[in-house]
Amino acid sequence: MGTRFAPELPRYVGIARGGMHLHLSEHTGDARPGTLVYLYVGDVDAMAAACGISEVDDMEWGRDFEVTDPDGNRLRVGTSKTAI
Repeated sequence: MGTRFAPELPRYVGIARGGMHLHLSEHTGDARPGTLVYLYVGDVDAMAAACGISEVDDMEWGRDFEVTDPDGNRLRVGTSKTAI
């Protein structure tokens, strides 16, 4: 997945949903393997479904789920209970 603007360049992908944009790249120095990005959203269940996730974790403070790429980078998406 992602685009290479030339064969020797790292991959890049941009994800957009509802006016929000997340840009991901393999460029050296952008982030190290194991990085975590946490996104707060209004509808965590809809985002989980869009990511193919069927189970959202319930905690005292809110609800969230996590996806991990092959390099161990994590994207966690959640909604606080005050937003529900």
